[in-house]
Amino acid sequence: VAAVGRSTAELLLKFGVKADLIPATFTAEGLAESLLDQGVEGRNILIPRAEQGREILPETLRGAGARVTVAPVYKNVPPQGRKDALRAELETGKINMVTFTSSSTVTNFLTMVDAADQEELERLLTGVKIAVIGPITAKTVTDNGLKVDVQPDTFTIPAMIQAILDFYAEEKK
Repeated sequence: VAAVGRSTAELLLKFGVKADLIPATFTAEGLAESLLDQGVEGRNILIPRAEQGREILPETLRGAGARVTVAPVYKNVPPQGRKDALRAELETGKINMVTFTSSSTVTNFLTMVDAADQEELERLLTGVKIAVIGPITAKTVTDNGLKVDVQPDTFTIPAMIQAILDFYAEEKK
């Protein structure tokens, strides 16, 4: 059993399952590298994940000779009914920072904001800082023309929270 990060490994333990492998870098790329180091040729690998998950892990493992089954076990969907409230909070400056823990949270946020164009999006996000959990999420943010202000060195939610606290502590100086 492999887990992409410590939080997932800890959750597995609550169900009596010990992760045999946790990569040093908590990304699909890091997990793929760790699995490749152990050898995957001829192995059967099940990847339970989000319906819209990235293909890097299964493609890398298949390329190394593994038989991979991807099992979508959940679907990320934007919250319903908050679009108007979110836009109003952005327009009135009530939001100082937006946090993103995955690329799908970026996509869902942009869907909810529903900006007509990049100019409107930038106007709505004037003064709003952006924090991301790691480099994959950061790339999704920058690919959408936005700037990342906070990114932790360790790709976990607790590390992201600490990075946000450090960011604001530094800003107060």
